[in-house]
Amino acid sequence: VCYYMWIGLFASLGSNEGLIGWGWLMFFACACILGSVRGGFRDRYNVRSNILGDYMASLFFWPQVFTQLRQHCVELNLPQDHGDLPSEKEKKLDGSDSDEVAA
Repeated sequence: VCYYMWIGLFASLGSNEGLIGWGWLMFFACACILGSVRGGFRDRYNVRSNILGDYMASLFFWPQVFTQLRQHCVELNLPQDHGDLPSEKEKKLDGSDSDEVAA
């Protein structure tokens, strides 16, 4: 969303010169958020990472960062979206608990 706001603010630059600062703020804020998400994902799944590298990649190559995160999800056999995960209500109705160990 921040990237779209960045584009929108720069597109409206002709009508108001003061929006350029807000545009850059949105761009850098989104890079910080994406770098944080990327770093957290890599920490959680023990993928080698570098904080500066994560931020720089998120700043300059954000579409590739999304693609790389998606590829990591596929390689780690993670669910593709939240629709693949059973809800708590479905677990209770099914009677199965993922924490139980079969004897």
